[in-house]
Amino acid sequence: MDELIVEFEGWEKVLKGTAPVKLQAEYREAVLKFRYWLWEARKKATVEAFKEHLAWKTEKTYRQWGWQLARFCEPKSVEELMY
Repeated sequence: MDELIVEFEGWEKVLKGTAPVKLQAEYREAVLKFRYWLWEARKKATVEAFKEHLAWKTEKTYRQWGWQLARFCEPKSVEELMY
């Protein structure tokens, strides 16, 4: 089931016809980012690839949060922050 190829033909027409107008720009951006990631990673559009993409986005977000926390706490070391 995870190896089923997802077709993108006509997706913009479907998006315009089914998604609320307020969300169409965000949904379009998400689809384009996923398609770019597929191209960059040289992967086919499968359910497994989508799960991998979501895991990659989650990891990227956690890393960004970690760097933001480190910059916020920059003058102090981790040991100093623990006590």
